[in-house]
This record gives sequence, C-alpha cells and structure tokens, in this order.
Amino acid sequence: MARKTDGKNREQLVNDLQQKVTEHIQNLKDSGAWLHMLDYMARFHTYSLNNVILIMSQKPNASILAGYRQWTEHDRHVRKGEKGIKIFGYSTRIIKDQDGNPIINEETGEPERRAWFPIVSVFDISQTDPDDPEHDEYAETMRPFTPQDLEGEDTNGILPRATAWLESKGWTIGHEPMRGGMKGYTQAATRRIMLNEANSPRMNAKTILHEAAHAILATELGNTDHTTDYQDHRGLAETEAESTAYVVANILGLDTSEYSISYVAGWSEGKPETLRESAEHVLNASRIIADGIIDHDASR
Repeated sequence: MARKTDGKNREQLVNDLQQKVTEHIQNLKDSGAWLHMLDYMARFHTYSLNNVILIMSQKPNASILAGYRQWTEHDRHVRKGEKGIKIFGYSTRIIKDQDGNPIINEETGEPERRAWFPIVSVFDISQTDPDDPEHDEYAETMRPFTPQDLEGEDTNGILPRATAWLESKGWTIGHEPMRGGMKGYTQAATRRIMLNEANSPRMNAKTILHEAAHAILATELGNTDHTTDYQDHRGLAETEAESTAYVVANILGLDTSEYSISYVAGWSEGKPETLRESAEHVLNASRIIADGIIDHDASR
C-alpha cells in the first residue's frame, strides 16, 4: 500500500508538488523537454498529467511504478532507505453532517461521497529487488530497450492492428500516391484515412497512429484545431498528432523518435497554458488509441 503523509505537513507538500508541476510546464517550451515528457506519457499513460510530470521530476529514469505493498504482492521488496516518489492518489470519503452522521443521497439511498486526492508514495522497479531472482516476473523488463528504425517491416503488426480498430469505429483506411513528402491524411467529415502507397511498412505503422490521432482528437475529443480550424493552427495540430503517435508507438513497441523529433523541434514558441492544454490532448488521445488497439486485439 502506498504510504501517506501526515496531515500536518500535507498542505506544504501539496504546494511543493504543485510548484514542481508549474515549473516543468514552463520547461516544456524546450523541444527536448517535450519529447522527454512524451516518453513518460508512453510509460505512464494511465496516470494523470500532473502525476506524469511529478514522476518525471523526481525519478527521471522511472519505468514501472507501484506502492510498497503492491511490490510485495509481486514478490519484490523495496530496498531499505529508498525514497518514495510523491504523487497524488485518489479516494473518496463519506460526507457527514454536523452530528457526524452520513448524509444520504435521496435518489440512491447511498451515503454521499466526496473525492479527495491524498499524497501517496510509489516506488520504481529500480528501487526494488526480487524475493527470488530465479523466478522474477520482471526480469525481461530490466533489459535495455533497443530502438527500431522507421525503415523496413512493421514487425509489431501495428498497421493491421490499428486499421482493424479504426474500421471497427467506422473509419475507412486506404492507400494512394501522394506528393511533397506527405505520408498520409485524414478526412474527419467522411471518416476516411489515406496513407501514401510509397511508405515503408514501418513508416505506415507510425503514420496510421499519427492519422488516428487526428481522427480521435477531432471526432472524440472535439478539438477543432484538427478540423475546421486546422489551417489557422496547423503547426499545433500536427505537433499534437505526431506527439500522440510517438507515445502510442512506444506503448506498442515501436520507437519513432528519429522521425518524430523533427515535428516538435519548433515547439519553443508555446505558451505554458497552451503547452499544458496540448499535453492533456496528447495524453487523452494516446490512452484512447493505445487502449482501443490493445482491447480490440484481445477481442478478436
């Protein structure tokens, strides 16, 4: 179970954590910092944006996180002296009246509850050791990751997997010749995605995720920067789409940094409030696409 802070120091700790988030949002104006955050989104896409940033600021090399008790349930133990990574948890509390009695909801008959976000500690796998090294379920995850090129084959089968998921949502995927270095395009109004027939299989794997990002940001997240306002905000829309593709590709096992880095190189003009909003867009779209593809795989 993740460890909680005592009530006396909680307010100061909350302020400190919020300040860390603010400082890192400011730093996202640097394209390298933006790419670094995208790597974290790929690893921790189930976490809130604030927690992604807090993890990144406290443990730059984090890879797999769990609470103290959760690690023991997976036959690993946190090494003595290791410092926990502070993030915001989530829980609910029963609301009580002045007499200390639960307030009952008239419609449901259940006690009213209020959400709260306690500060909890989690630990990275690098801060733990296996109870039995001969039977360590995480042994494979501790090996260094070897990046893949964008040239060559789609060894992870991303194109057919993403295509099947998109088609299940009513999208049509096709291929045609394109000029000017274009890799693909999306027409949200007709739910149509086209890929350049000259793309390598691996480039198509990346491009289908880029176009899926445009599709999801436009139709499911209601972002008009990817539809009616595209011409006015093209740079922002393309950066969000490529950033989403980068995150999802990493989740699915494909490194696209060689190509994707050029898309975020011009990010330095972003304002902190715009950067935060775009980061939320990328994280939300990445969750929808990655979870959608993985869940669709499981259902087939």
